[in-house]
Amino acid sequence: MEGKIHSQISDIIVKDMMEGVIAVNCEGVISYVNNATEMILRKTRDQLEGKSVVSAFFESELNDEFNQTIMDAIYDKDGAVHESLVPYCANGKIIQLHMIASILRENGKKVGVIVVIGDVTEFVEQRARAAEQTLRLLDSVVRTLSQAIDERSSYTANHTRNVVQIAESFLDWLDKTDHPWKFEESRRRSFLMSVWLHDVGKLAVPLEIMDKESKLGAQMKVIEDRFVKISLLDEIAVYRGEITAEEKEVRKKDRDVALDEIRRINRAEFVPDEKLELLKKIMVEKYHDESGEEKPILTEEEIENLSIRKRTLNDRERADMGL
Repeated sequence: MEGKIHSQISDIIVKDMMEGVIAVNCEGVISYVNNATEMILRKTRDQLEGKSVVSAFFESELNDEFNQTIMDAIYDKDGAVHESLVPYCANGKIIQLHMIASILRENGKKVGVIVVIGDVTEFVEQRARAAEQTLRLLDSVVRTLSQAIDERSSYTANHTRNVVQIAESFLDWLDKTDHPWKFEESRRRSFLMSVWLHDVGKLAVPLEIMDKESKLGAQMKVIEDRFVKISLLDEIAVYRGEITAEEKEVRKKDRDVALDEIRRINRAEFVPDEKLELLKKIMVEKYHDESGEEKPILTEEEIENLSIRKRTLNDRERADMGL
């Protein structure tokens, strides 16, 4: 049978091809290798032919995937082609092999497998270098984006960098304590990149939301101007005889109290129930503008912002911030 295998190989393979060719019978014994195989695997024909796959390539655990690919092809009842990219240890030097193991038949009967191997170490290393360069470029882009986010607003200055430092310290602690949660290098890199990017959406958030230091923000000035306008309208009403000077003073005093409450609520870190009750009383107040039209003293949007329980953002703004 060995002679038949050799004869079939001679018919289909050019002996001086650059790829290595190995023939293995159904018992897992190597029956043929070409010249390129000796060069790639750094073993002579005498070291390979007539030896079992396991014994011939047993010098390193790194060769387990190489051996397994061949054995999988031998024992595959369906005769599928087995293709792998595997590490291989050749006389202490680690190379990367691309291998294809195919069924070898004679008169329709399976008599072994042919394995074609190629040394793709240089290609794999080039791809790894290209991947590393891409990752470094991506890291640079991510850090630039994060810096742009932090620099947009004094409220987020250095925020991303600080969070990354905390994340790195946590990962270092996992390593030092040999914690079961410790990350492999690739996973560590992905995790830290996600931390760098955690606020990237804020680039699209309007600054008036990011820098909103009070519940009303710029609306507070609008309300103050409205109260000044209402006082001027009352002055006009006195001149026209529509209200008395005493009525004007009472109205002004009530509005001053209301405006002071609005200012306090606007700056409050937390608004308790009693403050919300005061706000409800202010909400129902009306005034007549210069055209005589009745209008609320506070708009719906102003009421919504003043009704914020904690901090300065309403529900829509929190959604825009991704909170």
